[in-house]
Amino acid sequence: FARANALLEEALMGTRRHPRRGQAVLYLRASRLLHDLLGRSPGTPRAQDALYLLGLSYEGLAELELFELHPMMFEACIRRQPHTPTAALCLERYESALYLQFSGSGGYDLPADMKAHLGELRKLGQ
Repeated sequence: FARANALLEEALMGTRRHPRRGQAVLYLRASRLLHDLLGRSPGTPRAQDALYLLGLSYEGLAELELFELHPMMFEACIRRQPHTPTAALCLERYESALYLQFSGSGGYDLPADMKAHLGELRKLGQ
């Protein structure tokens, strides 16, 4: 709890020292510690405080639109070990996320740079 609290203090006070993405790492690290604490000891006297700190963590992460994290994880999966069955699964999920991001009422229209990026990942994922 103390470590999570220190990370949050650093994130909240460190706007000059940490760019927004750097602060996000601090919020994510704190949230992991807090989830671990609540998972191990849900009845701890600090549970309410932990939930409050989790609320602060997610409030700090709200601007980052976390729904965009999963494509990055799938891309990292593909690049970590290309040409494996797992890379193929990650490619499938990445491609779905990408098309969902660029879908609209007129269908799918990927920008040229995204088409090129997807082509590069397809070579690694298959």
